[in-house]
Order: sequence, then C-alpha cells, then structure tokens
Amino acid sequence: MLVKDGDDSDRWWEDHLATSKAWKAMWEQVLAIHTDRHRQLVEWADDTKADHVIREHLLATFPWLVEPALLEEIATDDLARFSRNVLITRICRSLRDGAPKEKLLADHAADLAALQSDDLRHVEAFLDDAAGIQQFGCQATTSWIERAAEGSWRYVRVPEEAKDRIGRPDHWDASTELLRALGRRFAEAAVQALKLWEPQPRRRIRIRLTCGGSISCCSICRPSPMTSPSASELCSQPTVPPLEADGQSSAIPNWNGSDTRPSCARQSNESSVTPQL
Repeated sequence: MLVKDGDDSDRWWEDHLATSKAWKAMWEQVLAIHTDRHRQLVEWADDTKADHVIREHLLATFPWLVEPALLEEIATDDLARFSRNVLITRICRSLRDGAPKEKLLADHAADLAALQSDDLRHVEAFLDDAAGIQQFGCQATTSWIERAAEGSWRYVRVPEEAKDRIGRPDHWDASTELLRALGRRFAEAAVQALKLWEPQPRRRIRIRLTCGGSISCCSICRPSPMTSPSASELCSQPTVPPLEADGQSSAIPNWNGSDTRPSCARQSNESSVTPQL
C-alpha cells in the first residue's frame, strides 16, 4: 500500500527499517541526556509522529529515569492500548463466528465512542478487513500482553533487571510502592488476556526461494523436515502478512521500526537460517 508502482518493495522495506532505527536511536539519546525535560517532550510530541517513540522509550528503555508521576501516566496510557486490543479481539472473533457487522457496531457503540480518533481508525481497519487482518485481530489481546511482558513492561515488572552498563543496579526515581502498583495492574491485564486465550489453528506459510522452489513451515516457524536453506537462498519478503496484530495493520510495516515479519524471513542477514519455536 505504501510502495509506489515500479519501486523495489524489498529495498523499500530495508530503507524503512534503517530509517526507523535511526529515528528511535536519535530520540533515545535526546531522552537520556535531557532527563529534566521528559514531560516537556511528551507534551510537545502530542499528536506528532514522535509521540509513540518517546513514550515507548520512557516506559521501556529507561523507566528508572522518569519522574514517578509521568511514569504512571505513560503506563496508564499504555494499558489503554491493551483495552483497545481486547475490543479488537472480541469484535474479530464475533465476525469470525458469523455475527453481522451492524449488530457489532450497535453492541459496542459505547466502547467505540470512547476511543480517540487514531484508536478508532485502528479498530475500524479490523472491522473493514481490507488488508485481511481480521484473523490476527482474533489474537490481538494475547499478542499484546506477550510482547509487553518482555518489552515495554519488562523493567517495571522486574525492577531489579534495570542495570547500568557495568551491571550495577540502577536507582529508580519511582518508589517501590508505585512499581508494585503498576506491576499489579499489568498482572490484572495479563489475567484478562489469559481468559481470552484460544489455540491458534495450524497454518502453513510458503516462503519463496530465489531458485524458484519453495519450502513450507507452520505459522510459528517450526523446523521444516527438509534441510534448512542458506541465508542467501531465502527471499527477504514472505508471501503472507506478518503475524503481529497490534499497533498497525499487518499489511503495513510496523512504524515503531521493529521487523514484524516471520523469523524465517527476518533472519536473512545471518549465516544460517533455521526456523525456531
């Protein structure tokens, strides 16, 4: 959808990832240096393309440097995204099970009316399913909580893992009581996610090879019974949308700069490619 006709989509993707990586690295340095201006930067970035990356760094990269009140606000806003994904999961599963779209809009009218414009557009993308992403929306809740546990909420959940470059524990501006309270709120969200968990159907993904052949692996990249090809043999773009459900449409690269393609396609720069669990 974003690549112009005649452009090399693989080159476009590589350029996008490199640009996103530089964008995130720049803001990481700004926030690490100007610790006394975190709130000012958050307020300045509201409704800009810098908003997400600034908030992500403050929650995920060095939350111990963030003033307690601001950290609590950012964590609360992030949990609102979890609630959005709960709504997406419920709507997509109802559509999957045959519920009329008009009835779902009526049943969830209050929830939809409470969403901000960006969140509403995101939910509507799953309702319309123009990019074929409804199947991923069915797992949006559990996918979000899994990524958050090991990513954006990692240090808040386990504060002792916050260490400086030589391995010494970093000092937190936030109190132990606040960190425990935030950790409890995340745990409550995780319980809600577990209640919405359901086994995913086994799907097979076909990966194109430059030689014209193909190999198959399941949707979570289990090892193929055949010998794994070398990295140079694998095409860098899979023939199906990425398996991520949260953040952006699965037909569009994730704007936070992370590579959301299946791992068997994402490892094309490594010396060998062996699909892993």
